[in-house]
Order: sequence, then structure tokens, then C-alpha cells
Amino acid sequence: MGFLHVEGWRSRLLVLLATSGVSVEVSGEVVAGWHFNGVEAPGGTLVANHGAGLLDLAPLGGSVGLYAGTTENALPGDVAGLSLGFRGSGGNGTWFELVLEGAPAPFHEIAFAWRNTATGHDENTVELFTGRGWATLGGFGSGSDGGVGGGGEWKRIALPFAGGFGETRLRFRLDGAEGANGVLRIDNLRVVEVPAPGACLLGLVGGVLGLLTGRRRA
Repeated sequence: MGFLHVEGWRSRLLVLLATSGVSVEVSGEVVAGWHFNGVEAPGGTLVANHGAGLLDLAPLGGSVGLYAGTTENALPGDVAGLSLGFRGSGGNGTWFELVLEGAPAPFHEIAFAWRNTATGHDENTVELFTGRGWATLGGFGSGSDGGVGGGGEWKRIALPFAGGFGETRLRFRLDGAEGANGVLRIDNLRVVEVPAPGACLLGLVGGVLGLLTGRRRA
């Protein structure tokens, strides 16, 4: 596991948690959420259905479309309507951004449901802009293959991150699609506030950091 140069101890802690598989319990307010139901033509900018935030889909060009959705990771009252779908290898190397207005509280989690076909994008990352560059929070896209035309099961991913960089920007980078027909879907995307890590968790992370630092010096 590599370390990313991210300013501030909060960011280093949350990036460490995201890349080490340690989960953070979510019990806070929804900052922004999208269920994609009612979207007529995906592209340009999508305003959040819950809270305040923007999704900038313009960099994707024509590789984004609408597909059947799910209730996985849905907020109360949201139905399984539509999802965003990213189709074909022409979308490899592209991205879209999530922008949160203002400076939110320090600790957050981004979570969403995703589903892939055998040839869809399976080397995807979620990144946080730190003010100095983009830091990878985690990856997704493999492990739910259902065969060509069959579709896989919906899965949920949740990644903790730290704010405090002014305008908060998160980027989804897509890659790994093979051929023209593979589809990756994303639905019920949301960002929520999370409580600050407790003393036990901070002690655990401190111990891990100490071990890793010791290994580097050895």
C-alpha cells in the first residue's frame, strides 16, 4: 500500500482508511445525492436530487447513457428507476467530476451502487482533489461480471475522505473496457457527513502508521 502526499492529517487518515479496507460508520447528514430518475438526456451538468452538488458529465462525450437502475444504496423514498451507464472502450481514459459547493465538514463518505458487464469498464478509480493534485481514494469495477449481455449483480462501494480544501471536487476515472458493448452502470450516488473517528480507531491508525514508518526506516 503506497502513501499519497495529501495536505493535513485528516486527509492522510481518510486516504489511509480508504485504501486499507477499514470502514467508517455513516450516521450523518446527506450533503448531496443523485438517483438519476427523471433524467432525459445525460450530459453536461446534473444537479443533485438531494442536498447541493453538481455532476459534470461533459468530459465523457457520447459514452454515457441511461439504463435500468436499482434500490441498492438508495435513500428513503427513492425508487429503482434509472442509472447512468458508460458504454464501450471509447470511454477509456475519460472521467466525470462531482463538485460540492462550499467547504463541507471535515469527514465524509462517498457511496454508490455499481454494476458491470464482462467487457465494461473494470479499472476505475475515485479521486479527491487536494489543492495540490488528485489523490486516489479507491477503485471499483471488477468482480461483478455477468457475461456479455447478461449483466452482473449490483454492488455497493463506500469510500471515506476528508474535506477542508475549499470547493470539494471528486473525480471518477473510467478505464478497462473492451469492445463497443460493455457497460458500467452507476446509481444512487451520494456524499454524507460522517462522525470524526473515535479514539480507538485513531489509535489503530496510529499504530499502523508507526509500523509502516518503522518498516521504511529498517
